[in-house]
Amino acid sequence: MRNLLLTATVLLSSAAFGQFGSLQISVQSLTGTDNLSVGPTLCGQTSSFNWQVVGTPCSDLSLWITTDNDCKETANAQSAGSVFELPSISRTNITTAGGRGTATFPVSSLPIFNATATDGGTAPTCSADVELEDTMLLCAAARTFDTFGSSCASTWIEAATPLEISYDTKRPNAPAISQVASLDKALRVTVAAPEDAAQVRVVATLAGVEVSKKQQGVDVGAVRVENLQNDVAYQIEAYAIDAAGNQKPGVGRRGRHAHPGGGLLREVPGGGRRGDGVRCHGRRFRGRRDAGRPGVLAVLKEKSFMTRAVALGVAVVLTALPGEAQQMSGAPNQTPRSGAVEFRLGGYKPALDSEEALNGVRPYSELFGGSNMLLFEVEMQRFFYQDIGTAGVSVSLGYAEKYGAALTEAGTPSAERTGFHVLPIRVRGVYRFDYPAFRWGFPLVPYVKPGLVFIPWWSTKGGQTEAPAVGGSGRGGKFGWEVAGGVAFLLDVLEPRLARDFDSDLGVNHSYLFAEYTYAKVNNFGGKGFDLSDGYWMFGLALDY
Repeated sequence: MRNLLLTATVLLSSAAFGQFGSLQISVQSLTGTDNLSVGPTLCGQTSSFNWQVVGTPCSDLSLWITTDNDCKETANAQSAGSVFELPSISRTNITTAGGRGTATFPVSSLPIFNATATDGGTAPTCSADVELEDTMLLCAAARTFDTFGSSCASTWIEAATPLEISYDTKRPNAPAISQVASLDKALRVTVAAPEDAAQVRVVATLAGVEVSKKQQGVDVGAVRVENLQNDVAYQIEAYAIDAAGNQKPGVGRRGRHAHPGGGLLREVPGGGRRGDGVRCHGRRFRGRRDAGRPGVLAVLKEKSFMTRAVALGVAVVLTALPGEAQQMSGAPNQTPRSGAVEFRLGGYKPALDSEEALNGVRPYSELFGGSNMLLFEVEMQRFFYQDIGTAGVSVSLGYAEKYGAALTEAGTPSAERTGFHVLPIRVRGVYRFDYPAFRWGFPLVPYVKPGLVFIPWWSTKGGQTEAPAVGGSGRGGKFGWEVAGGVAFLLDVLEPRLARDFDSDLGVNHSYLFAEYTYAKVNNFGGKGFDLSDGYWMFGLALDY
């Protein structure tokens, strides 16, 4: 019986110790770190931190801030004059809050402001006028229950890691403005920030009055100051800001102008869409304008939205017509063939420089160097005739873009980029003379594709759609006609067995490599405005299915 009672006592003691003897305390910033930075902007205000208690404390949670290098068990054990005590967190509040919560302390009451100065003078005050940099510790401690859980233990459990509080009014080193680039109604300012800076702020002023400013992290890159007026001289100032909010100005720059680096719409008279037509602004070109053609982008009447919708609707209906899927080529055991898909790539250069009203000015070449745009297209074909050749209809969609440096009024490249984008949409008839290929195995298949084309276009500058100064929008669209002709090489002749497997496994009847030349006249059938015509080669891959 004695052994049984002894065993029960030990077990109960172990359980009690496990319940009351274990205690963990932590104090952290609101972001979950062990560091908290405060500055003069919080003088007269409070700063917050998080506390957490895991376990059942026997006492309230004591909190204090000290200038000592470490935390003692209690605030009274710290060095004299080095402590500011915070209100304790009661046991009831700890239990009610689920063992965690948020507390605050007044920044002006930090112990660095309460201690007597070592030189016999007065202690520093919480002010931005006094440059001071010091570190303190926020400590926390509570007592646990004794082994039997009936009273508090004599020892205190401290926070495993105290919260380090940094008070910093010491300003960072001065920044330097290394470069200022003129943009359209903006300036791009490159700032060389000091190592102790976390952010930079750039301010544009006019006659001593702040006009615009931008603040960002030092690792973001150049600062773009917007909402400025073109051809106005601004005073530019840069400020370095550290983690505590201290800032220091650098040497300013005077006489910096914003310039509307010319995009395509400024280089081409009449560029820019207004209503259903297209206009532009920009350089003035001397010379006579053709009476019948008042400008490359003079006001014109585009096709209505309904006309475009009807045209595209007809194309969709035609491609949806049931093809002669049951007709088969001369290849044995071939699956039915009803259409094809093509992927092609080539160079496209719209005839923007050929407009007579430009009088020899070449805006496309000036901005983009005269090189071609890289055009990628995907075409879907639907066959409705397969006998002496193959005939059908097709719909294709493509995209091309070209970027270059926008030009200033003086004609020199600016730091801003301008771009021109096109999205060709084609509806064409298709005829392939593939009878010799399927009948006798001759691998070359000539073909022709006459059709209509609609090319939406838009001009960008600084990453946004270019807006002409005369109003309107930097986008539009042009209709036209085209004829494409080419020769396809039937890849089946290289590996007939692989071609049959490709057909039986994936339903791809034939595959081709092809080269085709397209002559497109895209100027609204002789209308005014942008001329997107061109003659160009395309190369690609075609798959029959």
